[in-house]
Amino acid sequence: MATEVGQKPIVLHIGDPVKWNTELYAQFSKDFTVVRPSLEERQRDQFMKSLKEKKWGNFTAIFRPFWNTGGEMGNWDKELIPLLPQSCKIFASAGAGFDWVNVDILAQRGIIYCNGAAASSESVSDFALFHILATFRNLHWCTSSARDSPAAFQDCHKHGAAVSQNPRGHTLGIIGLGNIGFEIARKAYLAFHMKIIYYDVLRKPNTREAEIDALFVSSLDEMLGMSDCVVLATPASPDGKKLITKERLGKMKVGG
Repeated sequence: MATEVGQKPIVLHIGDPVKWNTELYAQFSKDFTVVRPSLEERQRDQFMKSLKEKKWGNFTAIFRPFWNTGGEMGNWDKELIPLLPQSCKIFASAGAGFDWVNVDILAQRGIIYCNGAAASSESVSDFALFHILATFRNLHWCTSSARDSPAAFQDCHKHGAAVSQNPRGHTLGIIGLGNIGFEIARKAYLAFHMKIIYYDVLRKPNTREAEIDALFVSSLDEMLGMSDCVVLATPASPDGKKLITKERLGKMKVGG
């Protein structure tokens, strides 16, 4: 424990005050001693200075409840992580990604990093479906022209169909069939009746593929050439290089 016997563990809350689930947070605050640095204290230089001075004591955990705030100190890297007290064992952060945190260094310090891996899958996949539909049906033209003028809207109404397509029967390529990628593919397969192909560093189990009748393509370039529409559902290339380049875009089929 990070405190004396009989005292509650200290949790460092990074970010603004919570706006949702306030009753749960109130109970959380009863079970732990919650310390929340101010916005000024969360700026990188000041944040690191405070850690060096042990301003917030020997806290047991770090809690970032909302992804839009709490990241003011920047990346948690080899410069910042060693400043954490040895008492810190858990880092819990909202959001599905972990690209802003070096989890290898955290692991070396014995700190477990917990993200909200599935928390945003539903909402992100919904937005992806919106973009897929907008791409095939040229919705941006019609929706923006409706705000421009009656003449612009009439132009889209008359000619939009000639440059629009139904998603049905077209091939959707997914780069990264993780939680979010799979949910995008599942909805596109069930709602739009699209053919699903995917590229990933690891092939998914046959049972997982069967749920959406997905075809695994071991080459990204080959998958791009087979796809009518491509969704990028991974934060970065495994080797740290840019995943989508000018050359890669050139691999896509005409009309894709």
